[in-house]
Amino acid sequence: MTLSTLHTLANIYGITIKTYQESELVSESQELGPILEPDPIKFSFDSPGWYFLAIVLLLFLLLGIFKWVKHYRNNAYRRQAIKKLDQLIINTDEIDLSQQVTEVLTVLKLVAFQTYGRKEVAALHGKPWFLFLDSKVKSNSFSELEPLISESIYQCIPMGVNQLTAFKNLSKIWIRKHA
Repeated sequence: MTLSTLHTLANIYGITIKTYQESELVSESQELGPILEPDPIKFSFDSPGWYFLAIVLLLFLLLGIFKWVKHYRNNAYRRQAIKKLDQLIINTDEIDLSQQVTEVLTVLKLVAFQTYGRKEVAALHGKPWFLFLDSKVKSNSFSELEPLISESIYQCIPMGVNQLTAFKNLSKIWIRKHA
């Protein structure tokens, strides 16, 4: 006979049958009483893990500040060059326009010296110079302005005010974005 058959027969005759396991569970739960929970642990930053985390975060913060200062100092020449270009006031005087083209080219050459060294930059002039500038920044197109710039410098044919402004703005972009 199985246990389920015994229970069925017991229900028919009105007898209650308790198995060993059921009676043991009832007696154990009566002996235990209510469950006592511990008091919640209070939160504090006094553990060593928080000190370690604070030190690590402080080190990362100092490292970030150090890198930012180094980057800022390394780009001082860019800020100075852009400031020089901003100080050039474009006048409509023909002589002044040619002189300003020369000044913009001088600023570009100085920035290139600073970044790429004299050996690579000093010998460049004319079309190779403009191709060099174009090769260092993808969006610039100094080679398109090369005939106008050459005429302005060597043949004293002045650039237009709009062309000089475009050249100056193109130079600023190159100074900001070159490698």
